[in-house]
Amino acid sequence: AKIKMQHEEITGNREIINAQEQELEKIRVQRDEQERKEMSLTNRLNAAKKKEAEKVNAADSLQEELKRSSKELEDLRTEVEALRNAKATLEKELEETIVSSRKRQVEVEAALADEKRLNEDRKQKMKVFIEKKSNDYRQAKQDQDALQTELNDTTRSLGDLNVRWKQLHAQWVQSQTRNRELQRDLRRIQKESETLNKVGD
Repeated sequence: AKIKMQHEEITGNREIINAQEQELEKIRVQRDEQERKEMSLTNRLNAAKKKEAEKVNAADSLQEELKRSSKELEDLRTEVEALRNAKATLEKELEETIVSSRKRQVEVEAALADEKRLNEDRKQKMKVFIEKKSNDYRQAKQDQDALQTELNDTTRSLGDLNVRWKQLHAQWVQSQTRNRELQRDLRRIQKESETLNKVGD
């Protein structure tokens, strides 16, 4: 958005410069027209002076015309001088505007270059970050696979141990049953022996 505003500012300055150049051209045309009028009046003045010399009887009227022509000429000279001053002022303002616009354009181009460099830096940092995260993910995946393998091995070992424990438990129960049977037989034999001993007495 900032860059867009800067471009719009440059475009606006160019439009102002174009308008000022058009106005300057109008002033030039007016100046040329005034100079033509001045030349024409000067010719008229010269013709009037010549006519005054040729016609002494019409001296009063020619003198009046001369005064009018002189006044018109002076007015035109004053107007031309004002136009020249306006032209000089406009040219100065135009030059200042051009210098300012060029300076602003250089600043905008520098800002664009800085923004481009920052974007490149951000892209490079993001690339490094993504590569690091990808490596971290691969390492984490490898660790997870290793743990899953270890868990599977442990689960399988626990299953084997559980089967072995059941087998041993069954053998222990069987041994306990056998021991009870043997103790019962032993008591029975002892009892029979005691009975036989009593009968022998």
